Amino acid sequence: MTTRRLARSLWPLLVIILLALGYRLLIMADRAAASPAVAAWDPLPGGSDQKVYLERLQALQSGDYPPGRFHYQPGFIYFLGLVSAITGSDDLHSLRLVLVVIASLNCGLMAGITWLATKRRGAGFAAGLLLAFYPPGAFYDTDFVITSQSLALATLMTGATWLAWRRPRTLVWPALTGLTLGAGAVTRFELVGPGVASACWLFATQGLRRAWRQVLVLALAALLLIAPVALHNRQGGADYLISAAGPREMYRGNNRDADGLRSPSNASATTHDDYLHWLLQDIALEPVRFGQLILHKAAFFLSSLEAGNNLNFAISGQAVSPWLARNPLNFSVLLALTMAGLVMLWRAGQRPLALLLLTGAVTYLLMVLLLWVESRIKTPVIAWMLPAAGFAIDRGLATLRQGSLTADLLRNWRLLLAIAAVLLLIEAGVRELPRDVTLAELPGEATAANLIYDDRLELVGWQVREQYSPRNSIRPFHPWVVSLYWRLTQASEVDYSFSLKYFIGERAVITYDRPLGYVAFPRDYSSDWQVGPLYVEHIGLSYRKFHGPLEQTGRIVLDVYPESDPEAGFDPYDNDGARQGRPVLARPAILLPPGSAEVSQGDREVAFGDALHLLGADLPTRAAPGERVALRSAWRSGAQQIEAPYAIGVFLFREGEFIGNVDSPPAGGALQTFSLLPGYHFDDEKWLDLPPEAGLYEVFIAVYDQRSMARLPVAGAADNLHFIGSIEVF
Repeated sequence: MTTRRLARSLWPLLVIILLALGYRLLIMADRAAASPAVAAWDPLPGGSDQKVYLERLQALQSGDYPPGRFHYQPGFIYFLGLVSAITGSDDLHSLRLVLVVIASLNCGLMAGITWLATKRRGAGFAAGLLLAFYPPGAFYDTDFVITSQSLALATLMTGATWLAWRRPRTLVWPALTGLTLGAGAVTRFELVGPGVASACWLFATQGLRRAWRQVLVLALAALLLIAPVALHNRQGGADYLISAAGPREMYRGNNRDADGLRSPSNASATTHDDYLHWLLQDIALEPVRFGQLILHKAAFFLSSLEAGNNLNFAISGQAVSPWLARNPLNFSVLLALTMAGLVMLWRAGQRPLALLLLTGAVTYLLMVLLLWVESRIKTPVIAWMLPAAGFAIDRGLATLRQGSLTADLLRNWRLLLAIAAVLLLIEAGVRELPRDVTLAELPGEATAANLIYDDRLELVGWQVREQYSPRNSIRPFHPWVVSLYWRLTQASEVDYSFSLKYFIGERAVITYDRPLGYVAFPRDYSSDWQVGPLYVEHIGLSYRKFHGPLEQTGRIVLDVYPESDPEAGFDPYDNDGARQGRPVLARPAILLPPGSAEVSQGDREVAFGDALHLLGADLPTRAAPGERVALRSAWRSGAQQIEAPYAIGVFLFREGEFIGNVDSPPAGGALQTFSLLPGYHFDDEKWLDLPPEAGLYEVFIAVYDQRSMARLPVAGAADNLHFIGSIEVF
């Protein structure tokens, strides 16, 4: 190719790059002129992701990075370090300018890749211009939130994969695909899915015999970037390869209360570990709602809505820059063009390219659905959409030039109708899903309450969800979940609120209060409820300390009050009109399993029925007449959950004659046995007043049901009294 022909081919790409750069500079100028607090400009908001990234850059430059193990993907930090080292500056504006230049070059790259892949120059120019002026992409190009770099990696991944297919003997292209996959894994994890899909696409379109070398090179190149991060984490004692944040973020975006965005929820606030396990419990709790949530998230992803986080496109972009606010291009427009372009590519005989673009976009969507939908997370998907959208624009302009646009539209009425139907379904999914969780009647395993508040709100019942925690025990940092079933007996304009309080004695140890209908998304308050159906809310409580009032049975009490006025609480009454006290939903104790027993253990355990096992006992062998002595014993609960309130009794005999006893539930009566976890170890202490007469006294232990006074059986013991030792009084 001559220099003139090369210049003639490249100058449009240069124009696209310059237009993209100019558009971003205008946005930067608007943001810089606006209030920093709104524009999130300089200084950056404290606690925001972009500020955290820059603080880690400073740590990298000072030698204090990396930490012993990575909590988030470290790729962007090292990228910023490389940019800062090359430019010799860590000035905020200089870094932004370099990132904007790189993003603008990516617009030219998109144009070139689309041109090569579709073999249509116009399609390439259209794709490049769409990327240059797509508002969310341009906005995030001006800041430090990984979106811009992820989009560039996605563009490179798409182009390199296509070129690997076009030139199967040249291994540089699959190597580049692998590098983008590895860089994505350590930068923006959603890129892993499309990277793996690219390898699968090469297999599917070329067969194992032709593609195995390419895929092997791709995998090795990806490992080249992933391995150092994984090895560093392993050396730091981590049990994960790249990032520990993934499971927690998956739970945040998909739990029983999630709205599909990065919003706080009761479920997230009460769950602190083992996130995937609790997520599976949440899905099993409401599988239909979970399915609706996924559909809602997919619809939100495909809609023109742009959800923000601590860098919000609407607040920090459109609100401060007319260049963004007046730009009509949005995701719905791109989606319509992409769907049309994919069909056109398929009909034009470019099915491999259509499959590559569709596979990349769908896989990226699925990766995002693992978390939550957010503008800066979803934006990189346009790397797989723009080539098809550019092809649609090019074909549309060609049809327009030929004067056959109307006829072409009539020929493709089914395609246009399908696109319109998809857009309407997306709108319905955003607006209508997920639905309120309602039932026709109380589940059989729930506890019926039938308590009326304010003559119109009925607490039909409740159910403690023991797949999270046993009904009568709370484990620190574990969720304890109860389902409440509400019904309006008549329409109400009042938005009721409720509180759940866990009391030990008169002290409220855990408190949760919210309006009814607020706990889970969608948040429909009681004034919007229909009369008749049961509205279901699942409320989680958690105790976020490893110390405090352990091994004390308390009570969880429910209160209902109007609006947000707890002082105006209602006294409920039953169906007969009789006033009732505040319902106690459960009587749990805070326990830290497996517990501990400090009393020395004997040679063998002594079983009291199947409920309790005596591990050992300490008592004095000699004491003075009338002295008060302590008898300490170590116990373990049985393998099954105890349902009865047992008491431990210490009995004193002299020559077979009963002298006296002392008995109470464990911990001086503070801990009921039905609050014990299976296999829980605990100590008990009883104080025994010895008689004034000297002599040798035998000490026995028994366990009995406080309701029936029946003693638990003990093998080989008369009257189920187990002998533990003697005390000589002199």
